[in-house]
Amino acid sequence: MVSGEDTLVRIDLPPNLSVSAVATDLDGHDITNDFHRIGTTGSLLGLVKDLTPGKHTLTAKVVDRSMPSATATLEFVDHPITGSIFSGPHQTPFICETDRFTLPDGMVLGPPLDENCSAMTRVNYVYKSTNGSFKPLADVKIRPADLAQTTTSKGRTVPYIVRVETGTINRAIYQILILYDPASDAAPNPFTQPAGWNGSLIFTSAGGLSPGYHQGVINLLLGATGTVTSGKADRGAASSDPYEKYRTATSNMGPPNDAWLSLGYAYAQSTLNSNNANDNTVLSAETAMMIKEHFIDEFGAVRFTIGTGISGGSMQTNDIAQAYPGIFDGIVSSGFADNITTIHNHIECALLDRAFKAANVSFTRDQMQAVSGWGDWQGCEEWTDIRNFIPTTEVPYPQIFSQILPTAARGKTMCSPVIPVELMYDPVKNPKGSRCTYQDNSINIFGRDPRTGFARRPFDNVGVQYGLVAFNAGNISAEQFVQLNELVGGYDIDGNFIPERYAADPEALRIAYVSGRINSGAGTASIPVILEAWPSAPRDFRNGRVSEFSVRERMMATNGHVDNVVLITSPPLDGPGRPLAGSALYIKQMDQWLENLAKDPSPMSHEKFMRTKPADLTDGCYKADGTKIEEHADYKNPSSVCNQLYPVYGTPRIATGAPITDDVLKCQLKTLNPKDYVQPLTADQIRRLNAVFSQGACDYSQPGIGQLPVKFWLSYPLRQGP
Repeated sequence: MVSGEDTLVRIDLPPNLSVSAVATDLDGHDITNDFHRIGTTGSLLGLVKDLTPGKHTLTAKVVDRSMPSATATLEFVDHPITGSIFSGPHQTPFICETDRFTLPDGMVLGPPLDENCSAMTRVNYVYKSTNGSFKPLADVKIRPADLAQTTTSKGRTVPYIVRVETGTINRAIYQILILYDPASDAAPNPFTQPAGWNGSLIFTSAGGLSPGYHQGVINLLLGATGTVTSGKADRGAASSDPYEKYRTATSNMGPPNDAWLSLGYAYAQSTLNSNNANDNTVLSAETAMMIKEHFIDEFGAVRFTIGTGISGGSMQTNDIAQAYPGIFDGIVSSGFADNITTIHNHIECALLDRAFKAANVSFTRDQMQAVSGWGDWQGCEEWTDIRNFIPTTEVPYPQIFSQILPTAARGKTMCSPVIPVELMYDPVKNPKGSRCTYQDNSINIFGRDPRTGFARRPFDNVGVQYGLVAFNAGNISAEQFVQLNELVGGYDIDGNFIPERYAADPEALRIAYVSGRINSGAGTASIPVILEAWPSAPRDFRNGRVSEFSVRERMMATNGHVDNVVLITSPPLDGPGRPLAGSALYIKQMDQWLENLAKDPSPMSHEKFMRTKPADLTDGCYKADGTKIEEHADYKNPSSVCNQLYPVYGTPRIATGAPITDDVLKCQLKTLNPKDYVQPLTADQIRRLNAVFSQGACDYSQPGIGQLPVKFWLSYPLRQGP
């Protein structure tokens, strides 16, 4: 699978075969002159050009009659640079935003050139000043007096000039940043690499969690004004419209990443790898693959590709590595396991809140906390905006509710405000409009429910005994436990509260697991992983490290070991001495780990991961002053130093008795058994519980329904059936 009009190909030759003895052709046309010897090796490298969409055959053969005859053939399929390749048909409607994307020189990328939101590729240069700031380089022929130098990880000292390429691939706006001296480096080509590039590529995914239907302009990395600054973009003047700041925003981007660039790493990302613009992570994987290919065609083969992301960016990074192994050689991730299990836990906060308020027995905030599994009930409240759906400062609409509620709530749209209201779903006014839910945004993956025409929904709470752990621990009473489960209810297909529990579509469940939407850790079995836990505060929506432990325990269950995983906890957000997931420290450690693995000729094994892991890369946690405590990360040991500093909380499902893997969307059921309860219940309370759980209660000793092994590199739409 390749994309665009060219692709880079390497031909490896046997030791006794000279380079001049080989001829190559593409579909019968000689292209021998496009291939060149790589250094002193017996390999050839060629940029195969002028491709058209469709199948192609590349042939290499011996033409020297004094040599034994031999032929090698490579068949591949070229796809348009506008996509798609494996994500399925393009989503419609899709709002282009190239005319709102601001470049480092203050210009915009420009109006879309076609229905696929394409734009002309732009190249800008910025440089780091000796005062530490980044500035546009207006004239590449003039060296500013305040131009800084940097020494890369390869020991090369070069002018700190950054080439910023902005364009469109797969309908996403992408940017590639790389150290590049326009005065001395050759024009970008795959045969001569820039002196400042250390050979590795970082692909970074940005945060949030929102459905698509638009190209996106937020969460990239350069300032939205004519100067490159360290601040956030101007979001517009004050307005009575709660979305005005978002509507007028051009981009929400910080300065070039000094930690990466100063060491010589190139890095790339795109708007469709921002989880706040697109939470279809199959589309994200496809986009990452295409951008990586474009980078290779432009600058040459990449030594290592490191995927990194924080919060919603971790969901994308994990999902890409999980379902499409090979795009990343290692990942550094901080925040959440995946989109879908994050959603299914957080949308239950509103169900719990409704039950608490409807019960005729009162719940204290400590009891609400115990039932929710959170470190503070307020975190559960705030994340779902259940208090009047009030948009927060940074999030213009309630993100988690936008995953299940396709229409308006109290006058506030669940879709991105850039999508015209007339295009959005309304059950009465526009029943065929765009439904901004998680599953509808990924309808290519989940398919349509033939009864409704909407996407199949994978969410479910049948048999879930809310508050079971709190009840058995004596934190809530029997009557509170019974009423909670009587009143919790569920959601209909339009995300409205209903008194009944809600059931997942069986096919959606199977697809969720098989497609890798649930991160089982299977795709990361053969790559090194650094998990950085991020405990901002007890009420923070990341909820105290539980997600990172969930990821690691899933990998243990799937792969039988976690020797390729390091779990580190940092101080709270914005705390002193806090190394972020994408910091130079973790990136350098990951790069060294990958280098050690590459130099070790033995077969891949968990012993090899342990043997090659850098000595300073260990489990542990950082204190607020930046001091690291080296300690095996163990969520079961509350007395450990790191757990004392940063407690491990839970989730609503873990608080019902689910394992910390937290990967069961729909549980298998068992007959309700009063012996499962530590506290006594009256005969009437048991009768009422039997009425609630007439089909049975969750049996977490069994796998979830539809919980099958992931299948890698799937294309969509999937065939239905087993």
